Amino acid sequence: MGDDVDGLDLDELIQAIKDEDVLIVRFQNFEERLLLDMRVGDDGEPLVKMVDPVSSPEERYKELREIRPEVALPERIMVVPWPHSYNELVRFGLWDHITERIMSVTGSSGEKIVEELKIQIARCELLELKAMIRGEIGYETLWEKNT
Repeated sequence: MGDDVDGLDLDELIQAIKDEDVLIVRFQNFEERLLLDMRVGDDGEPLVKMVDPVSSPEERYKELREIRPEVALPERIMVVPWPHSYNELVRFGLWDHITERIMSVTGSSGEKIVEELKIQIARCELLELKAMIRGEIGYETLWEKNT
């Protein structure tokens, strides 16, 4: 058994990143998910983007059919929970494996995809942090502003 992070086997996660056709990374600290659909579409590219959460696997399959009607539905969608931040994904080496997988399918055009993903993930984390600080829905502030 490989290294363990909060009950997740890193070797298994790395293998899933390398092998799965469709992988969802579910971050714990914000709602959006990272969708890695490594199957090549009509545009010659995989689908790699941040997506909203769905309430069921059926809903995710429906979404994929709508987004990529030219690509057959996958046999399965692997969902990987990630209980930490993007920086921890980098620290444990998983981001390097995600980058390698994207680059292996896209070639040099993958560099732009990876950079855009970094920006989107950082944005999601920042928005969630702001919501925590402000005590927005789902959070309570420790200190109230005196008026």
